Amino acid sequence: MTKLLKKSNKELFGFLLAAFLFTFMQQIVSLRLNSSKLQENNFETSFETEKSCETEKKSEEEYENKNCPSGENDESKRNEKTKDKNKILNKNIKKPKEKREKLEINTENEHVFFNGEEYKILKAVKGKVTAYTAIEGKKTATGTQARVGVVAVNSEQISYGSQVLIICNNGKFFKCVAEDTGGAMKSGKRQADIYMPTKRECVNFGVQPATIYCLEKIDIP
Repeated sequence: MTKLLKKSNKELFGFLLAAFLFTFMQQIVSLRLNSSKLQENNFETSFETEKSCETEKKSEEEYENKNCPSGENDESKRNEKTKDKNKILNKNIKKPKEKREKLEINTENEHVFFNGEEYKILKAVKGKVTAYTAIEGKKTATGTQARVGVVAVNSEQISYGSQVLIICNNGKFFKCVAEDTGGAMKSGKRQADIYMPTKRECVNFGVQPATIYCLEKIDIP
């Protein structure tokens, strides 16, 4: 009888142990399945987040491309703002008015009115006029400084120190003082050579047909 009870107890213990192991294994399997599902869910969530971020970036780029012309960026916008500011500043800055010389010629009584001063025409000569320049400090034929307002002439026709008015056929005019001369004037190839500050201005002036008036100022009492 005792042997039978011991044998039944062993069988019962073995059965309970097997049942416990089976239950334990089921729990381990279920835990692994749950963890794998959780990882899959996390992966899908992160993938969807990255996808949404990429979609937002694309939408922002499309918006910028639609609203901004090609090649425009933040730097170009800043440059445009700077240009606008400079335009406003330039508008507010008052530029000095250019001084316009007034000239009126009365050929009937041989008088010239220049900037409110009256002159008498002593002589009128027609011919070709050019322009010249000189290095700084160069003296004229009369010993004065070569400068704007000086003209080279033939001293046998127009005496040094004379007031000279040169009116070109293109409408430009120059009020000068005869203080210099040159070979072209002495030979008669040119009637006058006007001093200009730069070589470029001389080249642009070229050779102009003109009328040269020798003037005498009239002092009005």
